[in-house]
Amino acid sequence: MMPPRRYLAYTGVIVVLLLVNLVRWWQHGAGGPSAAQDTVLAAQDFRLRANVPMPAAVRRDLFASSTAAARPAAAPVVRAPRVAPTVRRVEPPAPVAETQAAALGRLRLLGVVFRGGRGQAYLALERDKAMAYAGENVFGQFTVDRVTVDAVQLRDLKNNTIRRIPVSGK
Repeated sequence: MMPPRRYLAYTGVIVVLLLVNLVRWWQHGAGGPSAAQDTVLAAQDFRLRANVPMPAAVRRDLFASSTAAARPAAAPVVRAPRVAPTVRRVEPPAPVAETQAAALGRLRLLGVVFRGGRGQAYLALERDKAMAYAGENVFGQFTVDRVTVDAVQLRDLKNNTIRRIPVSGK
C-alpha cells in the first residue's frame, strides 16, 4: 500500500531541511571563518549595546550593599500638637421594657382575613409586612396569640408583654 502523496511531500521537505542543516554543521566544524568565535563566549558578548551615550559617573550602584554608601541625613520630623478628643454626651439607655414596648407600639394591623375558619392577620412593622395565623411568629420578635373579627392579640417574645391591636374602622 502506497502512502498518500502529501505524506511523500512532507517527507521530502524534512529530508531537504536535514541535509541543509548537516551541510552547515560540517562547514562550521571544518574551520570556517566563524568557528572560533562561536565556541568561546566572552563577557563582552553579554553586554547591552545601545546607541545611547552612557554618563561618565553612575549615580547609584544597585548591587552595592546599603551600608557602603553614605546616606543623606534625614530631615527632622515635625509633629503636630496633640489635641484632646472631644467627649460626646451619651444619653442614658431607656429602660428595657419601654424600648420593647415601643417596638410593639410600631406594629400596625393592616387587615384580618378568615380562610377555612382560621383567622389570618396582615401586619406591618415599618417597611416590613407579613401575614400570620394564630400561633405563628412574626418578624422574629412577636407571636400572634389570637385573631378575631374585632382585634388581633400579639405577644412580645423578649419581655412577654401582650398587646391587643383593634381592627381600624371598628
